Amino acid sequence: MEGIVMASNAARIKNDLKYLCSTQLQGRLSGSTGAKRAATFLAGELEKYGFIPAGKEGYFESVSVPAARLLGEATLSIGKWNLLHRIEFGELAYYGGGSGEGRLVVLKEGSEYDESVLEGSFVLLRGDTTDMDLKETVRSANQMGVKAILMDGGEPRWFHKSVMGDYRTTEQNIPVIKIRTSLLSEIEALEGQMVKLNLPIETGIMECQNVMGYLPGQDAEGKTIAFATHYDFLGDDPSGFRFEGAGDNAAGVATMLELARKLSEQRLPLNILIVFTTGEESNLWGEKHFVSNPPLQLDQTIYLDALGRSPYYSLNLVYDESERYSFAEAFTSQCYKDGIKTNITSNQKHLFDLLITGTSGVKFRPYHTPDDTWKLIHVEVLEEVANALYSSCKRIK
Repeated sequence: MEGIVMASNAARIKNDLKYLCSTQLQGRLSGSTGAKRAATFLAGELEKYGFIPAGKEGYFESVSVPAARLLGEATLSIGKWNLLHRIEFGELAYYGGGSGEGRLVVLKEGSEYDESVLEGSFVLLRGDTTDMDLKETVRSANQMGVKAILMDGGEPRWFHKSVMGDYRTTEQNIPVIKIRTSLLSEIEALEGQMVKLNLPIETGIMECQNVMGYLPGQDAEGKTIAFATHYDFLGDDPSGFRFEGAGDNAAGVATMLELARKLSEQRLPLNILIVFTTGEESNLWGEKHFVSNPPLQLDQTIYLDALGRSPYYSLNLVYDESERYSFAEAFTSQCYKDGIKTNITSNQKHLFDLLITGTSGVKFRPYHTPDDTWKLIHVEVLEEVANALYSSCKRIK
């Protein structure tokens, strides 16, 4: 019977994971239709398992999230060459988007240049830019009328996607494009050719939702622990590339749902708050809102992220030494008992009392790319972590 139950638990986690990564949720970009569907699903699960609404609007709490959202297909051509988005070039969304055309100007490290030549141009930076102050470079280039900056982007499998936008200084920015290193010599030879860019990015604030549910323990005056994880991701590209966000962070959400189910089956002395945050990919807006505006007094907060990439894993535990009592100690002991390896460090600057993330020797890290799919996640790892979290709760008196 135990084997059947375990199989059922694993199947349930896998189903949740697949749904969170499905086309229906469109990559869960904060503020999108897909993210709202995800939030509604999570609220329904909390209600099903007996959690009381803990937000200002039932299970929901509004969070204003700024983000850089790609509204249409991104294209870049240099002369007769049409480069492939995400494969041969990628944008730094922080600096926003734009559309236009102009001549290609190549600036080499240490070379002199005529500012009048730069106006209306697309500037390719050649040389070592490691120590360059990119924000200052963008500001100066914008003042000189440069249309966009092109720079060395290395040789990634995919150019990483980001939605973190600097919504406060949009007027001071111009597009920054990273280009595959192996193409730069050929592109440099096209100096003077026309460059055409279409990068329809909208940088603005949208109302999004944290999702929160509260499960009273046997003793309402007992300790209250909050478990949090983010459900947002980057959103699918308009061109068709899917960004499932399995390891980042559908796996953490599926683990949290399994923990919620277990907690609902047997009330513990602890009071439990489950929080699914939005806006993490836009610089932790949902997390910051929750920590600054908790719905009730909390004794400790625990955060999950980036789980399940490898079956040969260990957990990184980053804890705050100033915490009033140590869930970290209980969790570390439980992991030792369950044969789960842990790497423990302390950091008083983190938002949460305990941060739990997965790590492994796997060098291929698919995060923020179309490769981060549910098929790469080891469901048994998520179940092990959920079980360890639940058993740790039982250790706290």
